[in-house]
Parts: sequence; structure tokens; C-alpha cells
Amino acid sequence: MFEASDQAQVHRHPASLRTELGFGLGTEQLKRIRFSLEPWPRILIKRRPHMRQVELNSRSQGGSIAVALSDARRVIAAAEKKAAEIGQPMNIAVADEGGNLVAHVRMDGAWIGSIDISIKKAYTSRAFDIATKDLAAHSRSGGQFFGIHVSNNGKIMIFAGGIPLKRDGKVVGAIGVSGGSGGQDHAVAEAGAGQQIDGPRWPRYETRQPAAFC
Repeated sequence: MFEASDQAQVHRHPASLRTELGFGLGTEQLKRIRFSLEPWPRILIKRRPHMRQVELNSRSQGGSIAVALSDARRVIAAAEKKAAEIGQPMNIAVADEGGNLVAHVRMDGAWIGSIDISIKKAYTSRAFDIATKDLAAHSRSGGQFFGIHVSNNGKIMIFAGGIPLKRDGKVVGAIGVSGGSGGQDHAVAEAGAGQQIDGPRWPRYETRQPAAFC
């Protein structure tokens, strides 16, 4: 493998490098070697002072919207505040678009048994894009979703306290709350679901003007 200085020489004087190294290769062959060298892109980047690093979020990228950890913390903080106002310690979970847990908080004094329930409420709400309170209404005996709680390997919870998280009308995750009555769980979940979801932010390099390749 050539050193970076050798690559620069290939770029400037392919014929002279051919003579110096004694390869006996033609100019066209050296050109092919030049563009096949793995470190070459790094040399080009170093020679582009017009490149700058910018921070983009999922909205500007136009791709799939995700729930970032910062979003989950903000949702949980709002839910915790509501739980403190009503004097009921809660377990609060936030799931992402795939139903995966992003963050969970067990407030001081909240039931240990409600940890699992809150996480499953968040999963259920995202899995069916519906508040678990509304799903419960259709899951009673004779209802159209009767027996749905035994699906998904027992991960479905049909108690109030799970609400989808939306951005621009699209479900991007869910919050699940457990530790009080059904009404209390739903009220705390509503407080959290009212928070804005921004999505994660990724750094990306972009050029201010077209880069000149040799």
C-alpha cells in the first residue's frame, strides 16, 4: 500500500512515479491504480476547505421519523410532573416507532409490578396505533377485539395508560404509564403525549460548492 505522499505523486506526476518505482506500467494503468487506492478519498477531503459539518434532524432528512432519547426524556418529565400533581407515583415508559423501549422511569414509591405493565402499554399503543383505553373498550367479551390480549406472546395490555406519540399526524412511538387507577394512568400519559417529538440529530458533511476531482 502506498503512503499518502506517494498517492499525491501519482496524482501530480504519474509518468515520473512510474520511472521512480520501476513498475514499468503505462500511464493509463497508473491512473487506474490511483483511483483504486483506499486512502484516496481522505486526501480529497483534506484538500476541500469549503466542506463544512452541519447537523440535520430526521425532519430535514425526509426519512423515517424516530423518537430520540432527548424526546423520551422530555415526554417522561411532563408525565412525571402530572403524576406529582395528582400525588400518584408512576412507572412511565416510552417506546419508539418499532415498539422498542427508549426510556423508562420508576418514580419513588411506584409499584414494582407496574414496571412491566407500563412498558407493555407503550408497546401495545404503538403496535396498534391506538390508546390502550380505547382498545380496552373493544376487547370486552363480545367486542371485535375480544381475546387480543393473548396475542404477541402476552405483550398486549388492554388497561388505560398507553397513548401513541405523533408528529405531523404520523405515529412515531408511544408512552405507557402504570401505577394508579385507569383514569390516573391515562391522564399522566396524556401529559407526556402532548410533548413535541423532534427526532434524533445526525452530523453530515456537505459542500458549499462542487468539489473538483482530477
